[in-house]
Amino acid sequence: MLLLNDKILTMPVVSLQTGRKLATLAKAIVDPRQLHVIAYYCEGPNLDIDPAVLHTDDIREVSSMGMIVDSAEDIMSPEDLVRLQQIIDFDFNLVGMKVIDDSGKKIGKVSSYSIETNTFFIIKIHVQPGFFQALHTTEHIIDRSQIIEINDNAIVVKSASVKEGALGARHIIDSSFRGRPQPDVAHNQE
Repeated sequence: MLLLNDKILTMPVVSLQTGRKLATLAKAIVDPRQLHVIAYYCEGPNLDIDPAVLHTDDIREVSSMGMIVDSAEDIMSPEDLVRLQQIIDFDFNLVGMKVIDDSGKKIGKVSSYSIETNTFFIIKIHVQPGFFQALHTTEHIIDRSQIIEINDNAIVVKSASVKEGALGARHIIDSSFRGRPQPDVAHNQE
């Protein structure tokens, strides 16, 4: 199921064990090398730790009730997530990033994005065009397969005037965002 990040960030985190609301999702922790939401910061009066983080691997189900987890023990301190510390340190925020095409033409800024809730990969980015472009269109929706590169300054996408060639066995997002290209495992899971 695809959900907008804005809708996800209003969802409660509910314990399967007790059936009560544990927290509310506050901010996504995104790995920019793969456009993958790996965790969420959580907030709420029932939490004993601050800041609190919920790893997406610990989410059993996304339902109309919210994010279902086994218990409150699934919400941890960032210090307990040693393997994810590098990604947390990126402090990557997709919303507000500039989007340009491969010829350098500015398309707009990311206003939102859609997440596949089974894998937590970002599948589509929603781009608000600049003032003059907004006279012709209200929003561009760009699929992750159109993304060529993500760097510290912008997201580079395939130009609409370039004919799309055949993709190889694995689509690579060239992420010069503090790292090297990563396989796009959302489209080509092996």
